[in-house]
Amino acid sequence: MTRQFIKRILLFLCMAVLVFTTQTRAQDPDNNHFIYIQAKAKQPFYVILNKKVYSSSSIGYLIIPKLKDGSYDLRIGFPQTQTPEQNFTCVVKGADAGYSLQKGDNGNLGLLNLQSKEFIASGSQTTLEDQYGVASAKVDDAVKDVNDKAADTKP
Repeated sequence: MTRQFIKRILLFLCMAVLVFTTQTRAQDPDNNHFIYIQAKAKQPFYVILNKKVYSSSSIGYLIIPKLKDGSYDLRIGFPQTQTPEQNFTCVVKGADAGYSLQKGDNGNLGLLNLQSKEFIASGSQTTLEDQYGVASAKVDDAVKDVNDKAADTKP
């Protein structure tokens, strides 16, 4: 067998898999999507989504699988750095989503949508103190609401 023949067979098999996968997804109304993120600086990073941590490869590639259509709040950070985690909101609607994690014109971290070329700036920075402060504030608010309701029901 020649190299050219082997290349044609591999190309044919790849195209057959692609066609089969596309047809299977089109027939499944509850199909899953993914978010793909690549770090432009080719450095490792992690994403926290719904209390689950996803770690990128050592050269900064990550896929978050099995996502339904909707809006997802991602917290992105870099291991072993003092840089605070950054918050982003990504939308999955009818297709997979791909992003490049990079610095914007102003030097702030953001996600460049690989399809639409829209740059999504970080919503805010999150530190451990912020996370504990938010959790503490939510507990305080819940306790206050319970106390207020109890006071309103007294005869």
